[in-house]
Amino acid sequence: MARLRHVLLALSGVLLLVMVLYNSEVGFYEYSEANESTRYKLLFAEFASGGCSSTAINTDLAADRMSDCIAPLGTYAATDFTLAAFALFAIAAAPALALSEEGGVKLSRDMAKLLARMRLLLGVVLSLTGVADALGMLTGDGSQLDWGAVFGLPLPSLLVDVLLIGLGAHAIRKSLRRLKSIGEAPDRFAEPWERQGGSSQWKGSIERRKKEGGPPTVGDLRASLKLDEYEDIFQIGTSSELDSMRVGRKCHYCSGQGCQMCNFTGELD
Repeated sequence: MARLRHVLLALSGVLLLVMVLYNSEVGFYEYSEANESTRYKLLFAEFASGGCSSTAINTDLAADRMSDCIAPLGTYAATDFTLAAFALFAIAAAPALALSEEGGVKLSRDMAKLLARMRLLLGVVLSLTGVADALGMLTGDGSQLDWGAVFGLPLPSLLVDVLLIGLGAHAIRKSLRRLKSIGEAPDRFAEPWERQGGSSQWKGSIERRKKEGGPPTVGDLRASLKLDEYEDIFQIGTSSELDSMRVGRKCHYCSGQGCQMCNFTGELD
């Protein structure tokens, strides 16, 4: 279901973008007169108001050769740019949301900080814009901006200001929460033996039984692995004829330091 939602979001963005381009370059409305047809761009804002029927448009064209509901091809208005922006946002957001839900988006710590700070800046700008317009600080006469002329849609100025302040506050809250989580996270993943209280369980038997004074010897390793049950080829190869003339020889397991193999005498019989 989640994948279907993302696919539908991307498809809706593509269809909306194609609709805007087709309407501006080819035209949705066709006017026929004297066996000649002319295509016009349909104004979505006027069409949404409900006063742009086919009969009204034809009447205006027949009388004045122009109508408030249509425009020549190749012209772009604020409404077209707004719809195109929403379409591009939907196209870009669909794969990003899909990857984030599946855990496929991996960002470095510095990149995550940068994105969080950019979101924080965007939230501050949106909130300040909404507050400044509500107070009449963006115009010379102290009135609010005509957002209908900006977006090409009949939008109340108070509603736009509230939306800007709300979106800005939401972006600021999420960015601050993200920056806090990044700051509290460790620089890297701790290894098992570096974790508090868990280092002893990752030590081997030799490390646990290591005596003071240095690391375990080869004899300790041999005894822990129970290699005494097998013939030591290395020990046989190090023996010489002179060894028979001696009571004992230097233990090659510990280099004469003393280990379990020589009963801590430093010599082998």
